[in-house]
Amino acid sequence: MLLLSDAAVLAAEDADSGRRLQTVLEIASDFAGSGMDRPYADGYMPDVTDGAAHVVLPLRPSDPEAAPETINVSVNLGDPSAPFVFQNYDVQVPLGTVSENSSPIYMIDMHLPLEENAAAGRYPVAFTCSGQAGGRSFSQTFTVYVTVPGEPEDPGEADPGSPDPGPEYSAAPDSGGDFGGEEAGGAGSAGGSGTAAEPTAVPQPKLMIVAQTVSPSPVSAGSRFSLSLTLLNTSSTVPVSNLLVSVDSDSSDVYAPDGQNSAYFPQIRAGGTVSFSAVMTAAAEAEPGPKKILLHAGYDGPSGASYVQDDSVAVQIVQPVRFEVDEPDVPDTIPAGETWALSVNVMNLGRSAIRNVSAQVAAPGIRAQNTLFLGNLDSGTARKGTLYAFVGPKEDAEGQARYGKTSGLLTVSCEDEAGTAYTQELPFALSIEAPVIRSQSTPEPQAEPEPAMHWQTALIAGGALAALGAWLWLRHRAREKTADEDE
Repeated sequence: MLLLSDAAVLAAEDADSGRRLQTVLEIASDFAGSGMDRPYADGYMPDVTDGAAHVVLPLRPSDPEAAPETINVSVNLGDPSAPFVFQNYDVQVPLGTVSENSSPIYMIDMHLPLEENAAAGRYPVAFTCSGQAGGRSFSQTFTVYVTVPGEPEDPGEADPGSPDPGPEYSAAPDSGGDFGGEEAGGAGSAGGSGTAAEPTAVPQPKLMIVAQTVSPSPVSAGSRFSLSLTLLNTSSTVPVSNLLVSVDSDSSDVYAPDGQNSAYFPQIRAGGTVSFSAVMTAAAEAEPGPKKILLHAGYDGPSGASYVQDDSVAVQIVQPVRFEVDEPDVPDTIPAGETWALSVNVMNLGRSAIRNVSAQVAAPGIRAQNTLFLGNLDSGTARKGTLYAFVGPKEDAEGQARYGKTSGLLTVSCEDEAGTAYTQELPFALSIEAPVIRSQSTPEPQAEPEPAMHWQTALIAGGALAALGAWLWLRHRAREKTADEDE
């Protein structure tokens, strides 16, 4: 592997204002530190051993008095087809003095592993350095070209023996800062020979969704909602221009009314972001659940090449909850001390199921003995249950028992498919009467005996009459016998 660089730099311009930008960092082209066989000005080439490139990039602050103590360094290895082992190489590099005779330097020292059987060719590696200098944000990108030696796979690949372009670096000022950097020219070698650098293939700049907002969320079927997306240009060196982005759905459950689903942006700078919003509608008959929203982006690269990129996000759709509760059958009066049985009937009139349906009753003097749980109700179904409550006296501010009018609420609760809670309250009123208490000194009234004769009494009376009749008959016979004897 060869890494050829030179120190030729040109001042960059702010694309928005056209003004010159101050350089915060520059390559210490006359410095050769540990791991470097020569300085960049003399044609430094990194050491390549054990399947990795040892890259040393010394950067010197242009104003040491305003230089930050550390800078953030992120590494972009370019297209995924590059032969590097892709992983997170981001580091923080402190400002230090590497020798007594040198000025302070940020020493970027990295080992970049290669994949096995890495294909020969030349590949850009971008080092993006950012931080705060002089109270303002800055961001500079230094691009070096790594050449893997061997037979190139494509005829257009450079011969490893041919001169490579020097290091390129560009500046992208942050939103809050005026500091920028400088962009490398295509001039020749470190010695300033003026030999023109050969053109290099620029990898496709990729867009990525980094933020998503849906309002309201979840989306209720039959209503409009706003979808806001933020897109990031993941390239730290290549801007994007003529971006036309649109959103749509892969089903009729979600659609964009009135064509309010696209936006145009003239440019996204390297590493920059843009945000846009689209108004969409969820159909009234949409099935509940996540719905895929498709993102389509068309844009141009730096060389005028056109690119197309598609992505998607998910939006949660819920059917609105519609349930009704029959008016409770409440008596006008209830004596204290009794148990009141209240019937509750719940009907699901919506298109989706409602879950964990429950009911409670509360009022001064009414003490619920249970919470009625009706469970889950599918669309178009109803369920009935009974609440039980003990009726007692109300208590006034002094804690004294009082009777009379009281009012309260029958509360029915449920949840939708997404777990959102809903309640319906039905007011009621009744009168609590004092309980009837009998006095213990009042004798209980005696029941009048029935005039009917028992069968035992009738039997005794009948026997007595029969005996009396027999006695009278015997007496009469005795008298007749005596009279006959006298004659």
